[in-house]
Amino acid sequence: MRRILLLSLLCTLASAQAQLIKSYGIGCMYTENPVYIMNDDNVIYQDCNSRKILHPDRTTFRQPRYNEIGVAMDKNGIYYQGILIPIDTTGFTVVGRNNNYSDYSWIWKNKDSVYIGTKVVKAADAKTFTHTGSLNGSYFKDKNSIYFFKDGLEKIEGSDGSSAISSYSVWIYDKNMVYVDGKPLLYKGEKVKPVNESLAKTSSAVINTSQKPVNGLDPSSLKGLSRHYAIDKNGVYWRGEKTPIKPAYFKDVKVWDQVNRAYVTDGLTVYSGAGMAEKDFDAKTFGMLPHSDFCYDKKGVYERKWDEPTQSVINIKFRFVYSSPVSTNNLFITDNNRYIVYMNQAYDPWDKKLYKDLSAGQVELLRQGKLELNEVHAHKTPIKRIDPMFYIQDNVLTTRSGGKIYQFPTIDAATFQSLNYTYVKDKKHVYCLFPELQKLPADAASASMMYGLLRDKENIYYNGKPILSSKGAALLATFPGYRPGCGMDNHPTSDYYFIHNEDGYYLIEVTHPKPSVHFLGRTFSEDWDPKFVGFELP
Repeated sequence: MRRILLLSLLCTLASAQAQLIKSYGIGCMYTENPVYIMNDDNVIYQDCNSRKILHPDRTTFRQPRYNEIGVAMDKNGIYYQGILIPIDTTGFTVVGRNNNYSDYSWIWKNKDSVYIGTKVVKAADAKTFTHTGSLNGSYFKDKNSIYFFKDGLEKIEGSDGSSAISSYSVWIYDKNMVYVDGKPLLYKGEKVKPVNESLAKTSSAVINTSQKPVNGLDPSSLKGLSRHYAIDKNGVYWRGEKTPIKPAYFKDVKVWDQVNRAYVTDGLTVYSGAGMAEKDFDAKTFGMLPHSDFCYDKKGVYERKWDEPTQSVINIKFRFVYSSPVSTNNLFITDNNRYIVYMNQAYDPWDKKLYKDLSAGQVELLRQGKLELNEVHAHKTPIKRIDPMFYIQDNVLTTRSGGKIYQFPTIDAATFQSLNYTYVKDKKHVYCLFPELQKLPADAASASMMYGLLRDKENIYYNGKPILSSKGAALLATFPGYRPGCGMDNHPTSDYYFIHNEDGYYLIEVTHPKPSVHFLGRTFSEDWDPKFVGFELP
């Protein structure tokens, strides 16, 4: 009996010693998100529970900057989650996905066809196929039809895609019908016709998105004015609730219904929503800046803020120097909502900064989206956008992060190349940008990323320090390590990198403040860890 217990104990200890990879708080075998790992002789695709070894054309192999879907391309076609589909890459676009959060089904297209995963949607017109409001919505459309996406993509027979609205509502509609759960909506046996995103009607009733009757509205004269405003012969309504506007002033009704704000006026008073009178505004000159929640009248430009002393929402006038009545002739907002420009002044509502005495040339550059205003620039030359994160202005490499402007005058802007969000290089040096600029001892000419690790012709680096030789190195897989369980869990996040180089096999546990490097051996063994059982080598 003692011998059996001793052997059992030894087996238990051996098993515990063999488990080098310790994953906590996540159910994935590999990375949580899909990734293509670039090695010299191969590309390895992996996602939560799958891993594939690929041999694409390296000179043309590429992938989108934001690659949640798990696609890549080369001259031979498009790789969807590691599977090559030999098609033309022209017109590749991610269209959307369903709401199955445990197992997304993605919709994408090229110039010729629409796909769900690796399967072609034969009925769809690729050129005009798009979502109807959000990437993860239930409805999609092309020039001909509306499609409902749940388990698969189903064409709604009789629908008209050319008139289908873009909406985040629980229903969708075209010029003829309202659809719920992919089917024409009926109310008391009668087909329902659209009014707007809040209301629909039959010949005898008006209903809301909960398919409940809304009393007091006249179905025969009811028509939509915007997403949520509607009008009939008796009144003007917001989400089915009647506003104070009288029929005598219907001819003067104007509505603004965008982003998170909705206003209506009868030419005398501006109302927010259904009936909150906005006494700060001049009704005759009121308007909203496009694609924003900001509004204006002849007296100024405004935003809404919660006022703690009065426990109410109040309108705050932006601190321009107002020298002329505000109108669309002297006011605009930039396309990226970064700046509101009035006369020769620009206000940044996010950083709360006002820039005065701009020249006509600077105002025009702002209109074109070619100027950044901040405390460090001369504000005279147009910016040159390098990528979504970095730009050059006044011949200096610059980025904006967390509301702050970071300039890097020591980096050669002309030869700058972003390796990832932390590491960059120019023709001479490799740098770590944050938390402060640090020149690294890596070779700039050969520097590249090995997934999350920096490498050059000699070394692999972590936090700017060499940790392993890069001679003959290939990253064979990554495994998740520790994931914090709650907001009070201060244990650092970790991951494991399984690397082979000319010396043998290594397992690197990447964590803060420094990694742990484990040499496993010169010859691969499944006994190192249960995750290596059945592991495929290139």
